[in-house]
Amino acid sequence: MRGMRDEIERLMVEVAGLDLGEPLPPLDPLFLQVWAEHYARIVRLSAPQEGSLTLEVGAGYGIIPILLSRRGERVVATEHPSRGYLFKEGYRRLLEANGVLLVANELSEGLPFGSGSFSKVLYCDVVEHLPPSWVEAQVRELGRVLAPNGILVVSTPNLARLWNRLCLLSGRPVNPPIQVRKVGETFDHIREYLWEELAPIFENAGFSVEGLEYGWIPHFNGKSPTSPINRVNRLLLRAFPSFGDEFYVRMVKR
Repeated sequence: MRGMRDEIERLMVEVAGLDLGEPLPPLDPLFLQVWAEHYARIVRLSAPQEGSLTLEVGAGYGIIPILLSRRGERVVATEHPSRGYLFKEGYRRLLEANGVLLVANELSEGLPFGSGSFSKVLYCDVVEHLPPSWVEAQVRELGRVLAPNGILVVSTPNLARLWNRLCLLSGRPVNPPIQVRKVGETFDHIREYLWEELAPIFENAGFSVEGLEYGWIPHFNGKSPTSPINRVNRLLLRAFPSFGDEFYVRMVKR
């Protein structure tokens, strides 16, 4: 895993050097460490397999599809057409050089792929950006494009993380405001979830859970990722995983 995290950190620095048409967070050592661990966990849960035809919904800055392609997978990645970096030459050239096929896609219109097209789908840090009324149809679409016995990996911020519990105790809201900030024509976090809220939707769409994990992402919590609450939360995670900042689920389509 250490080797993969080092590879991810180098890739993040490379992407940050491109003209993406939008500002990126400062790539300080803690930011690189936290997000390298996040991406490495997703890749590990996806269990890369040479020749697998894999879809990543919501490519973001391209880290995960590039990692999977470098491990021998055939990768298709989608992103919302309003995101400026989607059409930046350096970004597209980087993905193309790493064998990733990039497709512009508005999720409200469904996924533009045939039924059973993919042996694996990654749906990571997407659902929190969608109106809740979309979620059930979205999950059905994931099941439609995934072949029988295919693998689905989902990650999203954990509504029950320690920071949110303390906010609720102090009378502060734990979900984003009703009028959510927009990024292009996409939204910032609209709604965060407990896994127990989402689980029935995935089960009804024909998925069975193979594994559930929680991770530490202090950048979700207040203005200072190095604050005492974040350090305490990392220690609590060892005994109480459900206090984690993000949850990760690996599922198989029945």
